[in-house]
Amino acid sequence: MNTKQKSKKWSKPLSVLLMLTLALSMLPAAAGAASEKRAAALDCTIFSNDVENYLATQGWSWNYASKTLTLNDVDIDTSDFSAVILPHGATVVLSGDNLIASTNEARYSNGIYCKGDATFKGDGSVTIKGVALGIICEANGNSGNIVVSENARITVEDAKSTAISIPIGEGSFSRTLTIRDNARVNVNNAAGSAISVSDYVTIQDN
Repeated sequence: MNTKQKSKKWSKPLSVLLMLTLALSMLPAAAGAASEKRAAALDCTIFSNDVENYLATQGWSWNYASKTLTLNDVDIDTSDFSAVILPHGATVVLSGDNLIASTNEARYSNGIYCKGDATFKGDGSVTIKGVALGIICEANGNSGNIVVSENARITVEDAKSTAISIPIGEGSFSRTLTIRDNARVNVNNAAGSAISVSDYVTIQDN
């Protein structure tokens, strides 16, 4: 008699527990790395406010006030002339492993186009493939200095021309490349120059 009562007493809680376990197993996995490939260029110069709604799906967000682009496992594969466009004074925070690729065959197609100073930092990486110019800083009327810092890692593969280019622009402004604080810049199989900078390149604390 006691055995039957205990069996009845525990059968309902066990059934509820099994149902909860089954329901939880059917829920989608928690949001992690971005899974959606972006086919359009990411032009940060057109934003007039914060953009955060693509962080979960495409792995990027933009802070308008600080001009900060965060990349977290981004996968950009575009046919546009420039895959990413940054305004003067922008900061790119790298997290995870990011990929920027282009199928554009134009002579000066590029992975990241900077309209002035740009800082790359964070503990992640970005690989740029299939472009004429990996990163170009074409500053007219302001300085054009690229800084790669912290533990950020930039790799340019198979550039059809120059991996990193900072040409002479309008006005008497500095145009430099600085790599510091354990950051890394890797160039693999550039058809032209690996790095072309109008002023100078500085490597610190590496």
